[in-house]
Amino acid sequence: MAEKTFQELLQKAFPKTDQADWYRTASQELDGKNPDETLAWSTEDNLSFGPYYGPHNRPEALPFSLPPASDPYAGARHWWNQPLITVSDANTANQHALEHLKQGADGILFKLPEASPVDMAVLLAGINWPYCSVSFWLSTSEHFAAITSYIEQQGYAPDSLTGA
Repeated sequence: MAEKTFQELLQKAFPKTDQADWYRTASQELDGKNPDETLAWSTEDNLSFGPYYGPHNRPEALPFSLPPASDPYAGARHWWNQPLITVSDANTANQHALEHLKQGADGILFKLPEASPVDMAVLLAGINWPYCSVSFWLSTSEHFAAITSYIEQQGYAPDSLTGA
């Protein structure tokens, strides 16, 4: 006798179910009460939610689709892992950023201080910007000027950089 495949064992252990199976089981769990009446709920904003949603609830006129990704390797749902680092000391922030990058972060989001200038050469030391995403939460136009100056000093082609 041939052994059953893993797929066959799973299908036997977990048979296909449908909405009627769910309602029958839910009704039993609720001592015979109607799940639609018992488990439905609304928010303060008058949004109503039922207890069960399946493919039949999806409007045919609005099929689910994602736009194509601009990066062919990333996929349509791609996102960047960019930890936030609040900068109070450029050297300390740089050490934190390098540690995050070593541990697999795709980039860094630096929150720059409102009142004080930041030495971009210290903040970005050892970070090879064309190979990771570097973003800034700016407070002053001086910060923007410092970033622009740093990019020029490093000789980075602006189109080789990612971030915001």
